[in-house]
Amino acid sequence: MKWAHIADIHVGIKRYGKVDASTGIHSRVLDTINSLSFAISKLIEHKVETVFIDGDIFTNRNPANVERALVAEQIARLLKEEIEVVVLVGNHDRGGFSNNFSMFEHLNVGKLIVVTEPTIIEKDGAAVVCIPWLDKNKYGAKTGAELNEVVVKFIKDLKKDLDPKKFNMLIGHLTAVGAAVGSERYFYMGGDESVPLEVLNDPIFDAVVLGHLHKHQILSEKGKKPYITYVGSLVRCDFNEREEAKGILIMEDVGKNWKPNFIRVPDRDFVQINVEFSQNELKNWQNELARVREGSVVAINIKVKRENKHLLDLKSIRKDLEVQKVHHLTAINVEVLGQTDRKVSFTASLSDEEMLDKFLREVRGYPDDFVKKVKSCAKAYMEKTI
Repeated sequence: MKWAHIADIHVGIKRYGKVDASTGIHSRVLDTINSLSFAISKLIEHKVETVFIDGDIFTNRNPANVERALVAEQIARLLKEEIEVVVLVGNHDRGGFSNNFSMFEHLNVGKLIVVTEPTIIEKDGAAVVCIPWLDKNKYGAKTGAELNEVVVKFIKDLKKDLDPKKFNMLIGHLTAVGAAVGSERYFYMGGDESVPLEVLNDPIFDAVVLGHLHKHQILSEKGKKPYITYVGSLVRCDFNEREEAKGILIMEDVGKNWKPNFIRVPDRDFVQINVEFSQNELKNWQNELARVREGSVVAINIKVKRENKHLLDLKSIRKDLEVQKVHHLTAINVEVLGQTDRKVSFTASLSDEEMLDKFLREVRGYPDDFVKKVKSCAKAYMEKTI
């Protein structure tokens, strides 16, 4: 048998992009669908028999119709190849007592299974414990801690029904205590389901494959059973994920001696440039710019001394990025070195010119030549308007 996992696709994230003029769809939505299409092609190429989607296909609980259609088109490719698709409902998929896939539960669509409650799926002599994201209101939990207890109880109860002679796997959309949490914490929906690692780290399981956290990571010790892993999000949902591996997990030879095969999935480049401005130029700017490929998402961090800040030409930087055909500039962050909060007193006895001089020199720390130019312009303006 050959199975596969995709997690946290998050179709609908619209950060770091713009609306595509030819389709009217946001560029990051198209990026996500392109990455999903690549992943689906790999799964078909590898002849997998079952694909588990471990939660959060969409990023919104009420996705746009066009986003639903784009996702349905990709899932249909798997079903056309007679590949079974098991969808685990995630926190971004669920809203109250319904979810983004409620309609499929009633349509009985071929080999498409939507898991909304904790359960065990029996498959070809193997067992899969499924733990979707649970709604605390439905289970009478008043706090996140109470909901965690509900989740842990489900896992412990379902484990009792497993046969240790079979291949047993747990899939879940939850946080394993001790796992590296990333950008997903900035857009949680519905709180957070946290499960102690010792509950998952049970030899009754041969594999524990999780969704919800965006960083691909392996939590188990090498060679130890069970193999515990987060697949990670399919694409970069936040700029802080720029250096993380994104991809899908294929489980080769499903059984007691199965092998993991993580396949990386391409996404738009996210590049951070760190430079220093001194002697009227950005040091190493051209070399840094050469790292930026066409279509990249870019953030720039610049360090500059206080006395040189006024010489920094941000328009020129933006022009260089346009020439490089950067897709989206997230920010130009300027760190002024040596800048401190200054307490400067202004008295009514000072003239307007003296106040301006004091402000430019003592508050802003500008050099003499710059102060003289500003005062000259101010004087010319005042003479013209009086």
